[in-house]
Amino acid sequence: MRPLAVIRTHTNIPVLEFFGARLSLVLTARETAGAYSLFDYAAPPHYAGPPPHWHRQTSEFFYVLDGQLQLTIGSRTMIATPGEAVHIPPGVVHAFANPHLGPVRFLVQVSPGGFEDYFRGLVHIASESVQWPPTDRSRIDALASQYDTFPPPGPDRV
Repeated sequence: MRPLAVIRTHTNIPVLEFFGARLSLVLTARETAGAYSLFDYAAPPHYAGPPPHWHRQTSEFFYVLDGQLQLTIGSRTMIATPGEAVHIPPGVVHAFANPHLGPVRFLVQVSPGGFEDYFRGLVHIASESVQWPPTDRSRIDALASQYDTFPPPGPDRV
């Protein structure tokens, strides 16, 4: 598949909303021939974010636009502020959250692309759940492993 030339404006970017967060799918695997996906992620105050996890093949790049993003990488926790970037290679256990009083907005580039389908699946599971997180996490765990996401421990290469 060849990459497509894509021009997106704020009016034609698909958006997913979950747990108070807003995820704009700026570029998906379809537009980049699977090379990467790019998300504009807005998280509200006191946003728990995902639990610690790691990927076998997926790398993530975070770039903070507004607010403060808490990142846990291995056993280290840091706060990234506007203009700061963080790259997380495969094999590193990590998590992110917004424990602060104000919102945070950041870009996330995930390589290879396709992680947008994980978020779509998560939104679907959440819409069918009576409580969150659900008592039975088997659907979430199956979805996560389908998209190269695994619980600790991992091979940690910080």
